[in-house]
Amino acid sequence: MGRTKTQRRTTRNKQLAFLKAYRSSGSVSLAAQEAKIARRTHYNWLESDSRYRKDFEEAQSEYIETLEREVDRRAFEGVDTPVFYQGMQVATVKRYSDRLAMFRLRALAPEKYVERSQVDVSAEVQHSGQVTLYLPDNGRDDRGS
Repeated sequence: MGRTKTQRRTTRNKQLAFLKAYRSSGSVSLAAQEAKIARRTHYNWLESDSRYRKDFEEAQSEYIETLEREVDRRAFEGVDTPVFYQGMQVATVKRYSDRLAMFRLRALAPEKYVERSQVDVSAEVQHSGQVTLYLPDNGRDDRGS
């Protein structure tokens, strides 16, 4: 049996409450808590409701734009940081984040700002018998060290 109009409206209201909370927090857990739904309910809606899936993708895009604006502000407008002397605030200093600026540039123009590295390796090996070669991966090799 299908859901009633009231049930559909209640579900849609819960979806809208979740999406509003997600736009502010970017967190499924926090948004679910604020909308008073289980986290799993959100994932069920994503699987079964194409309209909700589209709305959620839009909410994700909006949250990403919010983060990008904050990155731009910190990188290019700076953040006032208090200066203390003998326990008292005596001034503020504007600090900028070169690192955030570089992340932003790499995101906007990766072909221009991508980190490039090149490693050339050549070797000639003459050996009769078995050779075991250990190539490190993030500081560990197959021997477990």
